[in-house]
Amino acid sequence: MILNVAEAIKAPGEQFPFKMEGRLEELSRGFDRFKVLSPLFIEGTYMALGESIFVEGRLKIRLETTCHRCLDPFTFEKKVKFREEFVKHLDPDSDGFLYSGDEIDLTDMAEQDLILSLPMRLLCREDCLGLCPTCSHNLNRGSCGCQPPEEEAQPNPFAQLKQMFSKEVD
Repeated sequence: MILNVAEAIKAPGEQFPFKMEGRLEELSRGFDRFKVLSPLFIEGTYMALGESIFVEGRLKIRLETTCHRCLDPFTFEKKVKFREEFVKHLDPDSDGFLYSGDEIDLTDMAEQDLILSLPMRLLCREDCLGLCPTCSHNLNRGSCGCQPPEEEAQPNPFAQLKQMFSKEVD
Protein backbone atom coordinates (compact mmCIF):
# COMPACT_ATOMS: atom_id res chain seq x y z
CA MET A 1 0.00 0.00 0.00
CA ILE A 2 2.21 2.72 -1.40
CA LEU A 3 1.45 6.41 -0.85
CA ASN A 4 3.18 8.92 -3.14
CA VAL A 5 4.11 11.96 -1.02
CA ALA A 6 5.93 14.03 -3.68
CA GLU A 7 3.30 16.81 -3.51
CA ALA A 8 3.66 17.11 0.26
CA ILE A 9 7.45 17.28 0.07
CA LYS A 10 7.15 20.21 -2.38
CA ALA A 11 4.60 22.00 -0.13
CA PRO A 12 5.73 21.55 3.51
CA GLY A 13 2.99 22.10 6.10
CA GLU A 14 0.12 21.58 3.65
CA GLN A 15 -2.20 18.61 4.26
CA PHE A 16 -3.20 16.23 1.48
CA PRO A 17 -6.12 13.76 1.71
CA PHE A 18 -5.84 10.14 0.59
CA LYS A 19 -7.93 6.96 0.41
CA MET A 20 -6.67 3.52 -0.46
CA GLU A 21 -7.59 -0.11 -0.28
CA GLY A 22 -5.26 -3.08 -0.18
CA ARG A 23 -4.95 -6.69 0.88
CA LEU A 24 -3.35 -8.09 3.99
CA GLU A 25 -3.12 -11.77 3.20
CA GLU A 26 -2.61 -12.63 6.85
CA LEU A 27 -1.51 -10.82 9.93
CA SER A 28 2.11 -11.69 10.62
CA ARG A 29 4.14 -11.35 13.82
CA GLY A 30 2.65 -14.49 15.40
CA PHE A 31 -0.98 -13.44 15.02
CA ASP A 32 -1.97 -16.35 12.81
CA ARG A 33 -5.21 -16.76 14.77
CA PHE A 34 -6.84 -14.12 12.52
CA LYS A 35 -8.24 -14.72 9.08
CA VAL A 36 -8.52 -11.59 6.94
CA LEU A 37 -11.99 -11.41 5.35
CA SER A 38 -11.95 -8.01 3.61
CA PRO A 39 -9.56 -5.59 2.01
CA LEU A 40 -7.87 -3.13 4.35
CA PHE A 41 -9.34 0.34 3.83
CA ILE A 42 -7.24 3.36 4.87
CA GLU A 43 -8.16 7.02 4.63
CA GLY A 44 -6.68 10.15 6.09
CA THR A 45 -4.29 13.01 5.45
CA TYR A 46 -0.52 13.38 5.13
CA MET A 47 1.80 16.34 5.52
CA ALA A 48 5.55 16.92 5.19
CA LEU A 49 7.56 18.85 7.76
CA GLY A 50 11.30 18.85 7.25
CA GLU A 51 12.34 15.29 6.43
CA SER A 52 9.34 13.81 8.22
CA ILE A 53 5.98 12.82 6.76
CA PHE A 54 3.06 12.79 9.20
CA VAL A 55 0.16 10.50 8.32
CA GLU A 56 -3.13 10.64 10.22
CA GLY A 57 -6.42 8.85 9.64
CA ARG A 58 -8.30 5.64 10.21
CA LEU A 59 -8.23 2.11 8.93
CA LYS A 60 -10.94 -0.51 8.71
CA ILE A 61 -10.85 -4.28 8.16
CA ARG A 62 -13.04 -7.35 8.73
CA LEU A 63 -11.43 -10.32 10.52
CA GLU A 64 -12.36 -13.80 11.71
CA THR A 65 -10.98 -15.37 14.87
CA THR A 66 -11.90 -17.79 17.65
CA CYS A 67 -13.66 -16.77 20.87
CA HIS A 68 -11.42 -17.15 23.91
CA ARG A 69 -14.26 -18.50 26.08
CA CYS A 70 -16.33 -20.83 23.88
CA LEU A 71 -13.81 -21.51 21.06
CA ASP A 72 -16.40 -20.80 18.33
CA PRO A 73 -15.28 -18.83 15.28
CA PHE A 74 -16.75 -15.34 14.83
CA THR A 75 -16.20 -12.33 12.61
CA PHE A 76 -15.82 -8.68 13.56
CA GLU A 77 -14.98 -5.36 11.96
CA LYS A 78 -12.11 -3.40 13.46
CA LYS A 79 -11.72 0.37 13.03
CA VAL A 80 -8.53 2.03 14.22
CA LYS A 81 -7.50 5.68 14.31
CA PHE A 82 -3.79 6.33 13.77
CA ARG A 83 -1.25 9.14 13.74
CA GLU A 84 2.24 8.15 12.66
CA GLU A 85 5.52 9.70 11.55
CA PHE A 86 7.65 8.47 8.66
CA VAL A 87 11.31 9.52 8.70
CA LYS A 88 14.25 9.13 6.31
CA HIS A 89 16.72 8.28 9.09
CA LEU A 90 15.67 6.34 12.17
CA ASP A 91 17.39 7.38 15.37
CA PRO A 92 17.22 5.48 18.69
CA ASP A 93 14.72 7.94 20.20
CA SER A 94 12.30 7.77 17.27
CA ASP A 95 9.42 5.35 17.05
CA GLY A 96 8.49 6.30 13.49
CA PHE A 97 8.62 4.31 10.28
CA LEU A 98 11.29 4.60 7.59
CA TYR A 99 10.71 5.85 4.06
CA SER A 100 12.88 6.79 1.12
CA GLY A 101 12.29 8.81 -2.00
CA ASP A 102 8.79 10.09 -2.71
CA GLU A 103 6.87 7.03 -1.53
CA ILE A 104 5.93 5.54 1.82
CA ASP A 105 4.62 2.03 2.35
CA LEU A 106 1.67 2.05 4.77
CA THR A 107 1.42 -1.75 5.09
CA ASP A 108 3.66 -2.24 8.15
CA MET A 109 2.19 0.80 9.89
CA ALA A 110 -1.38 -0.37 9.28
CA GLU A 111 -0.63 -3.91 10.45
CA GLN A 112 1.17 -2.71 13.59
CA ASP A 113 -1.58 -0.23 14.55
CA LEU A 114 -4.23 -2.87 13.93
CA ILE A 115 -2.50 -5.52 16.05
CA LEU A 116 -1.81 -3.08 18.90
CA SER A 117 -5.49 -2.07 18.98
CA LEU A 118 -6.76 -5.63 19.47
CA PRO A 119 -7.70 -6.73 23.00
CA MET A 120 -5.81 -9.60 24.62
CA ARG A 121 -8.94 -11.76 24.69
CA LEU A 122 -11.55 -11.53 21.97
CA LEU A 123 -15.07 -12.67 22.78
CA CYS A 124 -17.85 -13.58 20.35
CA ARG A 125 -20.16 -11.50 22.58
CA GLU A 126 -19.87 -9.74 25.94
CA ASP A 127 -22.03 -12.30 27.78
CA CYS A 128 -20.36 -15.41 26.33
CA LEU A 129 -20.80 -18.27 28.81
CA GLY A 130 -17.83 -20.31 27.59
CA LEU A 131 -17.39 -24.05 28.00
CA CYS A 132 -18.53 -26.39 30.79
CA PRO A 133 -15.42 -27.20 32.88
CA THR A 134 -16.58 -30.83 33.22
CA CYS A 135 -17.71 -31.89 29.72
CA SER A 136 -16.59 -28.93 27.52
CA HIS A 137 -20.12 -28.32 26.18
CA ASN A 138 -20.61 -24.81 24.77
CA LEU A 139 -22.90 -23.21 27.38
CA ASN A 140 -24.10 -20.60 24.87
CA ARG A 141 -26.06 -23.42 23.20
CA GLY A 142 -27.82 -24.48 26.40
CA SER A 143 -27.18 -26.34 29.60
CA CYS A 144 -25.16 -29.55 29.45
CA GLY A 145 -26.74 -31.29 32.45
CA CYS A 146 -23.49 -31.75 34.34
CA GLN A 147 -23.57 -31.29 38.06
CA PRO A 148 -21.44 -28.37 39.14
CA PRO A 149 -18.24 -29.57 40.78
CA GLU A 150 -18.59 -29.64 44.54
CA GLU A 151 -16.41 -27.19 46.33
CA GLU A 152 -14.15 -28.72 48.93
CA ALA A 153 -15.09 -27.40 52.31
CA GLN A 154 -12.27 -25.06 53.19
CA PRO A 155 -12.10 -23.90 56.78
CA ASN A 156 -12.99 -20.25 57.03
CA PRO A 157 -10.06 -18.39 58.59
CA PHE A 158 -12.45 -15.76 59.97
CA ALA A 159 -14.82 -18.21 61.68
CA GLN A 160 -13.20 -17.56 65.07
CA LEU A 161 -13.63 -13.79 64.67
CA LYS A 162 -17.28 -14.25 63.80
CA GLN A 163 -17.79 -16.23 67.02
CA MET A 164 -15.99 -13.56 69.07
CA PHE A 165 -18.17 -10.74 67.71
CA SER A 166 -21.40 -12.71 68.09
CA LYS A 167 -20.60 -13.22 71.83
CA GLU A 168 -20.05 -9.50 72.38
CA VAL A 169 -23.43 -8.60 70.90
CA ASP A 170 -25.33 -10.93 73.26
